[in-house]
Amino acid sequence: MPPDLSAAVEILDAMEASGAAEPTPEEFLALDAQFHYALAEAAGNEVIAAMMTGLRNSIESYAIAGLPNLASWRETSARLRREHRAIVAAIRSADATDARRVVDDHITGYYAEAGFGTPPRAAVAASRAFAFPSTQDGPPGIHASTSPRISSVADPTPKGPHHG
Repeated sequence: MPPDLSAAVEILDAMEASGAAEPTPEEFLALDAQFHYALAEAAGNEVIAAMMTGLRNSIESYAIAGLPNLASWRETSARLRREHRAIVAAIRSADATDARRVVDDHITGYYAEAGFGTPPRAAVAASRAFAFPSTQDGPPGIHASTSPRISSVADPTPKGPHHG
C-alpha cells in the first residue's frame, strides 16, 4: 500500500499560500520541519518519526541561522517548494533511486546555500530512511516492517491501564 502523503501535501499547499500573504521565512521553515515529519509519519517509520519530533527545534534553528547567508529568500523558498513537490512525486512513483537523489540534493543544497558546508552523514541517512523507507539501504532496524512502536516518544499522552 502506498504511503498516505495527504498531510505532507497540505503542508506544501500552506507553504505556497495561494491568495494569501506568503509565509515569513520563520513560518516557512516551521512548515518545512512539519513537512519532513509528515513524510516520516506517512512512511510508517516510527523510529524516524520519533527522531524527527526530537530534532524539530534543532532543525528549525539551524535553518533559521542560515537565513542571513541566503542571497534571496524568495528564490530559495521557491526552490525548496519545487524540491518538496519533487520529493512527494518521487515517493509516489515508488522510485527509490530518484527519491534518495531528490532528498539528498534537497538537504545538501540548503546546507551549501546557507553556508553550512556538507550536512552530517547521519542527517542524510535519516532523510533517506524517511523519504523511501521500503528500501533496505538505510540503517538496519529503522524500517517500518521491523521497527518497534515508539509511541511514548512520538505521542507523549500517557498509555496503559490507568490512562485509558
